[in-house]
Amino acid sequence: MNKFFIVLIAASLLSCSVYIILTRNSGRKIETIYGTFYVADPAILDLIDSDVIQRMKKIDQYGPIGFKSFSRYDHSIGVWALLKKFGASREEQIAGLLHDTSHTVFSHVGDKVFKCAEQKDSYQDKIHEWYLKQTCVPSILKKYKIPFDIIDHKDSRYQLLEQDLPDICADRLEYNLRGGLVEGLITQKDITNILNDIIIKDDKYCFCTQEAAKKFCEISLYLTEHVWGSCKGFVTQLFLAHALLRAININLITMHDIHFSTDDIVLEKLQNSNDHIIQEDMKYFNAKDTLYLPGSPSECDKYFKCKFRGIDPLVTCNDGQYKRLSELNQNYGHYYKLLENKMNKGYFISFIDQELRAKQGYLQEIFTV
Repeated sequence: MNKFFIVLIAASLLSCSVYIILTRNSGRKIETIYGTFYVADPAILDLIDSDVIQRMKKIDQYGPIGFKSFSRYDHSIGVWALLKKFGASREEQIAGLLHDTSHTVFSHVGDKVFKCAEQKDSYQDKIHEWYLKQTCVPSILKKYKIPFDIIDHKDSRYQLLEQDLPDICADRLEYNLRGGLVEGLITQKDITNILNDIIIKDDKYCFCTQEAAKKFCEISLYLTEHVWGSCKGFVTQLFLAHALLRAININLITMHDIHFSTDDIVLEKLQNSNDHIIQEDMKYFNAKDTLYLPGSPSECDKYFKCKFRGIDPLVTCNDGQYKRLSELNQNYGHYYKLLENKMNKGYFISFIDQELRAKQGYLQEIFTV
């Protein structure tokens, strides 16, 4: 072969290799409901591409309990995007990206399985450090000389990522905006307008106008009442958690499956099980919409309480000071307090399936979950 052509081919191959390397290392655009974000940080890109983050595409935000929902992956990418938008540090962005990775299959159903439902910290928060140590995350962080302890999303330094109720944080901001969009309570344009109305003041998210604050905060009240604190969600989680515990006891699934598998795989195992107890659990799980009615203190099968997740953020006043939305808007303040009282009182439910009500031993076992 002519020496000129050999040199030409070699030069072409070299230029192709350089192009591939440059493309691979030049970053990536990530589309979110909060806009398009360009990511050049290889550590964040490696984390997004890791099995740890990718697994969350098949972990439902609410668990498979019959509500319109979205994946923990979408939520976590959204939290990272909001942190980036509001100027959080690299470490806080990484902590936000990883904050939900330790969720078990079926999300907060894991709290019932591991007896954390009534506790301040959820099960996934308790195991977060242990969980990530079992994954590729430590090696990715080490590769980029990032200390492992930055993954603690509850670190007091991360004021944009985590705040106590009734304030806003990136986590709370994301799942309310996305949940509101999924439920049809707001539009994509509303999301843009709400975010444009928010400023950071003394490490707190503050609204510039009552109108934007009220539109956002009413989402939190709706989702608290109709999704997170609903009877339907509570009943469904009971039967699903009981099925998981039974599946572990008969070795249908393992603890590893609970922690590291995905909703679709484990749900299929439960649905296809020949075990009569699991079959019963799944029958009532699938009949959740017609299984119960609201009861009363004197006549009910089960009483339960759910966490009040209403948001009451700071809003800018004409004098430059900041006050809670509930102080500035009486209608919202009334709605907020009404729902808070309702959630604190709890709910009473009565099962209407006579066959189920006759199984008192079975029901008592369900109620201990």
